[in-house]
Amino acid sequence: MPPIRTTFHALADRYDGFLLDAYGTLVHGSGVYPGAAEALHLLDRMGKRWLMLTNDASKLSVRASDRYQSMGLPITPGHIVNPLMLLPDLFASRALVGARCRVLGPPDSCTYVTQAGGVVAALDDPAFDVLVVCDESGYPFLETLDATLTDLAHLFAAGRRPVLLLPNPDLTFTKDAHRLGFAAGTLARMLSEGLHARFPDRPAADFAFQPLGKPHPPMYARALDLLSTRNVVVLGDQLATDIRGGQDAGLATALVTWGVSQWRDQQRADVVPDWLVESW
Repeated sequence: MPPIRTTFHALADRYDGFLLDAYGTLVHGSGVYPGAAEALHLLDRMGKRWLMLTNDASKLSVRASDRYQSMGLPITPGHIVNPLMLLPDLFASRALVGARCRVLGPPDSCTYVTQAGGVVAALDDPAFDVLVVCDESGYPFLETLDATLTDLAHLFAAGRRPVLLLPNPDLTFTKDAHRLGFAAGTLARMLSEGLHARFPDRPAADFAFQPLGKPHPPMYARALDLLSTRNVVVLGDQLATDIRGGQDAGLATALVTWGVSQWRDQQRADVVPDWLVESW
């Protein structure tokens, strides 16, 4: 069945909890979508529980909150769930505490890795145990990506198997209402494909990154623990991440129509949201 067209106000009446995507839903790279602030204030007035469930792996929650509040959005650090918050449990479960980590991302990404117990290595240090691809910003892009591919190839050729982590699996993001940009998931694919081309006789799985963010279950499990309700709707702009992840978690989903994924009536898709929202 196709999604049902509805309004955000109707969803606010229907559900007790809300998981809201950030980029492409509430904000874009250079501002806030019209009506987003009013929507969050409405949820607060109604006593609804809500969280911003974001794949952004470039900012500490406090810094992200400050930025959103400067834009007029009532988002506190306690409202934010991002994939880097999962690193401490992951590092502990995989015995990565104390491991040397190359981090592709700005300084806040490195802070999260340090807080999880990793030791952040310099970008020109070829000996690392873990590669964490967080963001496309914060470093000389092409030079760093080339060097990382080269260093990974040397490590694999020497019989080492570095752990490959991808907090943000998004391929693209909305830079503004009209422009798209490449996100960390695209960088990870480039590295994986480059390694597979270098070692064609090895299984592609050897070069696969472990994703942490949406649509993968740990993000939704963390958020649902915080919401303390299952009467939840997920709102986002990407079918492959927001909507698929919400459906896999057994939650209602609503696709907003002003972000990355564009819905067309009768389109063939293996992910179909429950609701379609055309404005805040």
